[in-house]
Amino acid sequence: MQKITPGILSQLKKIDSKEISGSRLGINYERLLAEPELTAAELALSQIGNFEPLDYKLDTHGIESVIQEKYASDWTDYLPRADRPNNRKSLTLTTIPGWDHTSPPSIPDAAKHLGRIPAELEFCNPTPLYNDCDRAYPGNTSLKAFLDEWQPLGRTFIVNSNTGGYFVPHRDHPGHPRPCFRLVAFLKNCGPYDYDWWMDDRKANIELGRVYYVNTKMTHRTISWVDNSWHLIVNVPLTLENVDRVIKNLQHRH
Repeated sequence: MQKITPGILSQLKKIDSKEISGSRLGINYERLLAEPELTAAELALSQIGNFEPLDYKLDTHGIESVIQEKYASDWTDYLPRADRPNNRKSLTLTTIPGWDHTSPPSIPDAAKHLGRIPAELEFCNPTPLYNDCDRAYPGNTSLKAFLDEWQPLGRTFIVNSNTGGYFVPHRDHPGHPRPCFRLVAFLKNCGPYDYDWWMDDRKANIELGRVYYVNTKMTHRTISWVDNSWHLIVNVPLTLENVDRVIKNLQHRH
């Protein structure tokens, strides 16, 4: 992966990190005028809840076996900080064309390499790890089969939090309309005494392997109390078709 020149890097450093991440964006009137159906999509998502289980149950053993066999030494620091330690790493499942599973999955890190702020949907190219995660026992879904159903995707990656690894309180894409919404699955060491995901001042109840729709426009924070706590982040483009798929696959229905 080619890095950018120091001159461009200095220009990027002058840009507010919140501008790079999109957390300062408000209402995009031009996009809403061009795509008024996105307001209906956001309204539909707002009616179902903020941390909602879906029918998908991933085969966590299949995912772990692939990573342990081929990718165990490839975990890359995820958004490392210079001012304080943060014990977390990542493996990338979809990325910028020409990059691989060790490439940074965060927009701020990618911007440093590209010399510009990339869009979510530029992170669309499946990595070898994506294609290798095709194992599943009967009754479960392989990671590849699940992701294939939602293509095309934005940034998709696995976070590995060791003891003390955390995300500070934050919101993802709070502007309207957001480019993507998030599906999250918990893959390893995410029990009630192992890992905390807090939203709206409540700790989420987590089922291992279950896929959740998570409204990450709301303030949320996480922390791991053990080593090797894995969770999957999937950025799904905000379209009526994708929101319809979420609603049709809610776990709790009549």
